[in-house]
Amino acid sequence: MGTHRPRDPAHPGAQGRGTPSCGGGPQAGGAADEPARSRAGNARLVKAEKESQRELEPELKLEREREREILRMPQPRSRAARRPVNSPSLKAMLLTRQARGHAKLGEREACLRALGAAAEFAATGPSEEDPGWLYWINSGEIAGQAGSCHLDLGEPRDAAVKFEAADASLNPADRRTRALFEARAASAHLRSGEREAGFAAVESVLELAVGVQSPRLHEHLGRTADDLRSFGGGANANALIERADLLLAQGS
Repeated sequence: MGTHRPRDPAHPGAQGRGTPSCGGGPQAGGAADEPARSRAGNARLVKAEKESQRELEPELKLEREREREILRMPQPRSRAARRPVNSPSLKAMLLTRQARGHAKLGEREACLRALGAAAEFAATGPSEEDPGWLYWINSGEIAGQAGSCHLDLGEPRDAAVKFEAADASLNPADRRTRALFEARAASAHLRSGEREAGFAAVESVLELAVGVQSPRLHEHLGRTADDLRSFGGGANANALIERADLLLAQGS
């Protein structure tokens, strides 16, 4: 008979089958904790975004209040301006500017009230009280300003109708004003999805803008070109964009 030897505890075979290896526990725990760490990270990001929004909210509120204050702010009066304003054209012009401010703030009802009052003053026609430099105030100008208001309010179809009315009332010789409103009319048609009408308006403004030196017109034309780019392209759209870009590059 052979001599019985006790099993060596240091020998690998001494470990039971159910005994885990010394490295297995921590590795398994790390994998299990990964989703928890991910959720915690996402929660921190959401919290940071909410805190950032809360920090910016007072600034945004203050900016909106400043815009409203501009609308309410009385203008400085010189001695010559202390008498009551009896000029219908001046009142109409001031009311259209007020309407534009309301439109940019999204205050639709106040905007429409100002536009209605402006149209009433403009309908009275020229007056001896009108300053000479306000010769351009007429029903076409009011209609064009109304179109710009509707465009700022996100109502491009209503804007297109107003711009068409403006074009019918403007002096054909006033190329700059006609080009300004035609550029905005093009944007209104394009934003309404009216492809043919939009392209026709762009064609018209490109013809009117040749030879007209006006930074404001170039700004409007640039926006119209951007509306064309966002419309989805196509041979006709690309050709009009190239013509607009060339006109802007030439500065004419």
